[in-house]
Amino acid sequence: MSVLIAKIRGALALCALVPLLAACLETGSTPQQVVLADGTVQVTAPAGYCVDSRASGDEFVLLASCASVTRRASAPHPAAPALLTVTVTRHLPGDLSIKSQYARLKAYFKSDQGRANLSQNGDPAQVRVIRTSMTNGVFIVQA
Repeated sequence: MSVLIAKIRGALALCALVPLLAACLETGSTPQQVVLADGTVQVTAPAGYCVDSRASGDEFVLLASCASVTRRASAPHPAAPALLTVTVTRHLPGDLSIKSQYARLKAYFKSDQGRANLSQNGDPAQVRVIRTSMTNGVFIVQA
C-alpha cells in the first residue's frame, strides 16, 4: 500500500510541476534579472525584454525582446523595439565620476568612432545617436 501511495504522490508532484514548467517554456526560460559586479548591481529587464545570456558577460548585459532572445514569436515583445545594454565598471579611487564625464561621453558617442563602436558592423553611418542623458549617475545613449 505504501508503494502505491508513494507513486501517487510522485505523480501528483509531477502534475504540480507541469504548469510551472510550461510557464518557463512560455518565456523561453530566459532570465529577467541578472546580478553583476560581484553581486553589487542587479539589472532587471523591463516588460517585454529578456536578458540575452549568450551575449552577456561579467560586466556587460544585453537586453532584447524576449521574442528575439527565445526565437519564438509568441514570447513577450517590448512596447518600444530596442536593444538595451548595461555596462558596469568598478570605480577606482581617483577616477572621475560618470557625471563629471558627461560632456566627454556625449561627444564621444556622437563622434564617428563612438557610433562605429555602437554599430553592429563598425560603420558609423549605420548608427544615429538620438539623445544622451544622465539619470542617477547612469549615462544613457539612445541610438
